[in-house]
Amino acid sequence: MSNELDMLSQTIDLFLQSKGQTPVGGLTVATGKTVYSYVTTLKQKQFNRKLSRFLKETESATDKEGINFLKRLGKNKTRFFDNVLLLIENLDEERKATVVGKLCQALILKQITVDQFYRASLILKNTLIADLYILRRAIMKRKKPFEKADKFTNEISERAAFDHLTNIGLYTLNGNNYTIVGGILVKYGF
Repeated sequence: MSNELDMLSQTIDLFLQSKGQTPVGGLTVATGKTVYSYVTTLKQKQFNRKLSRFLKETESATDKEGINFLKRLGKNKTRFFDNVLLLIENLDEERKATVVGKLCQALILKQITVDQFYRASLILKNTLIADLYILRRAIMKRKKPFEKADKFTNEISERAAFDHLTNIGLYTLNGNNYTIVGGILVKYGF
């Protein structure tokens, strides 16, 4: 336990020194404020990058399509956009914001429903992006998921990915096929 505390103290000391502050006995009064300020700035920058990726994917909709979409949302538009912003904020990868933007574009163009958008987005949020690329490869090549694994470790990683994809409802091992939401994610999100 003391090793972990020593490492934490050293990490904070290095952080403070990099910010031009002198640590006193491993901590300073400004430690909490400095770390909080740094993390807040980092989160804001990350959110801005994710929001930019999302918006880039939705900008190809025409004004007419956008107006029609807002009309379809009706009185629920504020709640919808609040939910989308919270979703984007909570994504662990910036690439996922691109996928959510593509799904939103499909929603604007009436290619998917609001329910399908929410389901696919929430599953995306809780899935490793690498697993989704494996799902995409399996769907696009229409091959069996474990076929031609280069190495034993690749086969294990792929099996773990498909186990996860099955558990969250994107893939069925029974019949080696993707689910409706899995197909939506690959077709419209990638």
